[in-house]
Amino acid sequence: MGLFFSGDRAAGGFAAAQTLRAYWEGLRPRAGDIPVRTAVDPRGLAPILDRTFLAESIAPGQLRLRIAGMVLNELGGAEMKGLPLSLLFRLDAHEVLAAACQQVLDSPAIVEVDVEAERGLTRPALSARLLLLPLLASDGARRLVLGCLATEGRLGRCPRRFAVSRVSATALILPERATAAPATGAAGAGAERKRPDSETAAEDMSHAAATRRHLRLVHSV
Repeated sequence: MGLFFSGDRAAGGFAAAQTLRAYWEGLRPRAGDIPVRTAVDPRGLAPILDRTFLAESIAPGQLRLRIAGMVLNELGGAEMKGLPLSLLFRLDAHEVLAAACQQVLDSPAIVEVDVEAERGLTRPALSARLLLLPLLASDGARRLVLGCLATEGRLGRCPRRFAVSRVSATALILPERATAAPATGAAGAGAERKRPDSETAAEDMSHAAATRRHLRLVHSV
């Protein structure tokens, strides 16, 4: 896994990723804690809602999108809700992506994945940063991920598929009493059968997105 670098490097661009990171940090009740899903208010994400997503762990290293902003739908060439995040990536990037997704929940950690889209005649240069942030479900399990895909460049002809160029992970040191068991894929969701957090968040964020359809940003500057 030579693509991994530890530490917290300056963003230097990709404004949407910076905005989401700042929002997530503001939800932390104290240093080291992971925010709970119920604290997320999509109104606070209005400027970047079109490239924000909520995902749920369904197996080790696999995230399924419960809600996906319009930019992700355009890049995927389909409605991405209910589909795996890996659909946006080349096959040869899936192993590295899976390791990054698992680290978010297991360590837990803040993970940034720098990616480049495949190019072609109608597909110009397009770089992006995938930001993955852990969230707690209402039962305290770490199985939810709040993230965004901040892009720089023209989308061009879609769908686009990304290759991974760099992964940066910053481990979180949790207070002992706040430490929750890591996600175990689909089995980890068993405690919330009546109203899963991910579904509630999907409805909330979908409603917010419907009221802001003019927010179709193509660039993160």
